[in-house]
Amino acid sequence: MSSFSNERTVTKMNSGFGATSVGNATMNTRVVADATDSVCSSPKSSFSQMSNNSNLDVDTALAKELHRLSVQDRNRVQEEVHGVQFSVPEETPQMIEAALLKFQNEVRKISGKHAYNHAITSNRVDPTYILSPEFQLRFLRAVLYNTKKAAFRYTRHLNLLLEFFGETGLQRPLQYSDLSKVEKDCIKEGRRQILPSRDRSGRLIMFEKGSNPSDSRTTRIRVRLYMWSVISEDIETQQKGVVGIAELREEVFADLTNSETRSAYKAVLDSLPVRFSAVHLILNFPDSPIYRLIKSAVILGLFGNPSSSGGNIKTKNLLQWIKTRRAIDTFRQGGASVSNIIMHPNTHDVLFSRGGNAQHLGNKEFHQFLDLMNTPYHSSEQRDEMEGIRNEIISFVSSQNGRFLQVNKDGGWWEEISDLESIHFKINNAFYDYNRKLKAMQNQQMSKSATSNFLEPNKRRKIDGVDACFKGCF
Repeated sequence: MSSFSNERTVTKMNSGFGATSVGNATMNTRVVADATDSVCSSPKSSFSQMSNNSNLDVDTALAKELHRLSVQDRNRVQEEVHGVQFSVPEETPQMIEAALLKFQNEVRKISGKHAYNHAITSNRVDPTYILSPEFQLRFLRAVLYNTKKAAFRYTRHLNLLLEFFGETGLQRPLQYSDLSKVEKDCIKEGRRQILPSRDRSGRLIMFEKGSNPSDSRTTRIRVRLYMWSVISEDIETQQKGVVGIAELREEVFADLTNSETRSAYKAVLDSLPVRFSAVHLILNFPDSPIYRLIKSAVILGLFGNPSSSGGNIKTKNLLQWIKTRRAIDTFRQGGASVSNIIMHPNTHDVLFSRGGNAQHLGNKEFHQFLDLMNTPYHSSEQRDEMEGIRNEIISFVSSQNGRFLQVNKDGGWWEEISDLESIHFKINNAFYDYNRKLKAMQNQQMSKSATSNFLEPNKRRKIDGVDACFKGCF
């Protein structure tokens, strides 16, 4: 477990890294990057010389970088890190079209784009996929529409796709079947997972519990490229970014002392089609000066826990994730639409399933409607009035770009309920279920009130509140 001093340092590093990852143009990260390279590439003998001043050096470097930001930019960074407000500009068709044109002009100016050049000149490669606006928009959103940065990120990403997946990576989305057995086993271990639920701000969460020492560098990079490719298909994630949760262990540092490995990982981070908006670190190493120094280097340079209390990795959601990805690949290969195979519900979606979704924001909003409209809904004797209330709920959800989702019985993934009659049916059932549980709670409270005078204070039964009564209702 990390000490208090470790946690204090992590908070600072989180804020600094969030600022870097958000991609604000005014944030100068060269000092941070140079400090990281210096620490990571120093011989072991120099660690002890630097360790006494490690925290001071890191704090000073971060203070200098943050000082270069305006107060407004600093507040914007903090708000994005904590999910209060996001820096992505409001998108309109005109703005997107203009940004894409500038982006494409910037791409033409870049010299080190051998994969891009190969894709558009080779007779063996169909570049439709990488030239599509949908694909290019990922990189614009990742850097908040800074067209020059987006162009560099885009061309670097294509270079990695060609290097690690060949020409196939330039022609279509990466598929689970593109991975080798060793790489699939690497994913199934669960050391890195995309958690099934978003945080309260609508951001996906990427969890990483280190790497298996037996996995080669190529295996790790190919797996990371595949998973980031999958994440970047989600539009809300493109706009809001990803929250990273990483457990750092001693074996991680063996990679950092290797300059080639460090450069390879940095190349991946510099080419991601989405951005980190916040990073949380779980530190699992001794609290000594030398490890504080290395820890600071990792935090500066590299960047819901799916582990049980005993430290074992849970894989139930991961296996469903793999199943869903394979289904998407199969549908695409057959030319079928995958629009109704939903990996991760959006923030304002309403989820109909058996419990477990009470904390989802869309369900909370739906629950508020049930609470607000329960009395008029059940006191109405006109079907038209009841239908009007249901239509009001449907209109509100639609205005928030939300959908009504249910679990696909065969595949286990989420799918949209497209039939309006079915949506009305489920909302009506939700009203009656809510009313039934409300009456049960009221009867329970009345029973308690009637018998409380006959019970000794220390023997009175505990009556759960409204929130507990309705926990897991939807």
